[in-house]
Formats: sequence, structure tokens, C-alpha cells
Amino acid sequence: MTEIVRKITDLIRTVGVRRRALRTRKPIIGYIGWSGHGNLGDDAMWEAARNTLPNHVLLQYDAPQREKLLARFGLSGPRYFRSVILGGGTLISPRFFPPVVESALDQGILVWSLGTGVGSSGFEMEPDVDLTDWKRLLSQIPHLGVRGPRSLDKLSTLGISHSVVIGDLALSLTQGKPQPPTKSFVVNIAASDQTAKEERQLFAAVIPTLSRLAAQGWTPIPVAMTDSDIAPTERLMRHITPAPTAVRRLATSQEFFEAVSPCAFTMSVRLHGAVLSCCAGVPPIMLGYRDKCLDFMESMELEQFYIPWESITEEMFAEKIAMLEDLPTEIRQEILSRAHIWKDRQEAFIKSHV
Repeated sequence: MTEIVRKITDLIRTVGVRRRALRTRKPIIGYIGWSGHGNLGDDAMWEAARNTLPNHVLLQYDAPQREKLLARFGLSGPRYFRSVILGGGTLISPRFFPPVVESALDQGILVWSLGTGVGSSGFEMEPDVDLTDWKRLLSQIPHLGVRGPRSLDKLSTLGISHSVVIGDLALSLTQGKPQPPTKSFVVNIAASDQTAKEERQLFAAVIPTLSRLAAQGWTPIPVAMTDSDIAPTERLMRHITPAPTAVRRLATSQEFFEAVSPCAFTMSVRLHGAVLSCCAGVPPIMLGYRDKCLDFMESMELEQFYIPWESITEEMFAEKIAMLEDLPTEIRQEILSRAHIWKDRQEAFIKSHV
């Protein structure tokens, strides 16, 4: 299929979806995010947004040229969308999202944010990014709900003073009660642009402790939240146990909860490995690679289990595991209770602005 045929086919599908949404006679809200690209974290946030708006139809708000074209058919713009959500993920960052937000504002649509992160979105961006382009846009967005305290501080530095912390959007998926822990733990390693030397440094820091646990009868459960996680997680697992199990490629939040809920803890590079762990009341060790990771951990009062990716050592990692081994099982309910607080705040934020 040529690129032009693919685009036409996709446009026809979008027209069909938007016309069917009109027939529901429910208010339609647009969603700006990165769901549908095979990343469980982004897809979980899309699921969370839909769950929190059961009396509305939530549709992806598309790229500027596409929305301009759809508006000609009455399928975009303020007469179609009640509002547009800047959704979950670290979207207040450079590159793709500023033009999409500007497109919605130019159309005259009310835009608001729901647990959005601020800063570098991942490995593909430098740790420190220029957010100057956002100042003008955010001043036109009256309701700004952001992920955590670091996101709040970054906006304050920009001169944006009307934002509030409501937690990561995926916390709206928080479960009812934690399961009792078993002698098992989740392992997730994300691919990056790191050198082989940097990977060896990371592996050297975690292998001795994880191998000890495996030798003592603990079960490591390797998981991938996107396809690119599979290879590095497999490489690590070969060093932990002589007979590693296959990496589980998790596609939905429910699959994640089924895998993680019985575990004593998780060790994750992916931010939403830690977020969804908290949704199940499972203590996370976060191998943080960007500010967004600490932003979340601080919002959950779990920064003691945060380890900077670039400076991790064997001693540092062993200390975190020892802390977890000494924690009473009540920590699971405490984590779940904190997640429920953010879930409730998100619901209240939505009710006051929808």
C-alpha cells in the first residue's frame, strides 16, 4: 500500500468514526496523546481518560492539517468538540505537541490538561529541554492539571501560575485492594540510545542482587511494555537465572495487573511500569532516566525507591532492595491509598471542568 493510499484509507476511517460519534448524541471530547502506537503506558492513559468520562465520547484529536480538513465536513472545530484534553504522558515538551495544541486553540476549542507531564519526554530528547514555545499556549489553557511537583515547578519557572497537581493520568486505573505478596518480582528494561558500556554499567549494578534473590527461590517475571523492551530485558534475564522465562509483552493494563499484582515489588525503567504498579499497590523501584520519573515518584511519596539511571551502583541498588525486604506488607495498602487520593482528585478536577 502506497503512503497516499494509506492516508486516504485512514481519513475515510476517521470520518466514519466521527460520524458515528455524532449519532450517539453524547458530548464529544478530543484527546491529544500518543496512544495507539504500541506503548502500554500511553494506551493505559487513553483507557484511563475514557473511563473517567463515561458520559462523553472521547476521540483522538489529530494533526493540524487533518483537523482543518475534517472541519470542512463539520467533523472538527468547536461545533463538533465540546473541548480537547491535553492528555497523559510528558506532552508539555518540544516537537510534536505544540502545533497540535495550537491547532485546537486556533479552531476556538477549549483546551485543558489532565495529569500531563512537563519536560523531556524520553530517551530521544535531551534531559533539559526548552519550553519557551509553551508559555503562550499554556496561558490560553485555563485548566491545567499536571502530573507532579516537578511539572508544577517547571511551569512556574515559565511564569504559568494556574496549574495544579492531580497525579499521573493512569492512576485513574487504580485497583480496589492489593493482593498478598509472593516471592516474585517484575523486571523491565527499556531500550535507549545508551552505549554498550552504559548498559554494562546498569547490568553490573542490578545483577548481583537480582541473582541472589533468584538463587533464594524468588521468581523474576520479565515484562515488556513496548516491543523495544524485549531485547534488553532478555539480555538482563540471561544474567539473573540460568533458565529465564520468556519476556511477557503486555498489551493492556489488565494484563499488567494480572502479572504484577502478586509480586512483592517491580523494577522498571519504563515510567508507567512504576505508575501501574502503584495502581495495584505494588512497591516500585524506578530506574529513572528523565525528570518525569522522579516527578511521579515524588507525587507518590516514593522517592526513596528512585534510582537515577546514569549514576546507579551495585551498592545503591542493593540498599533499595534491602529496604523493600524489610517493609511490612501494609506498605501495599498505603501505596494504593495514595493512588486513590490522586484518582479522586482527578475525578473532582474533571467534574469541575467538563
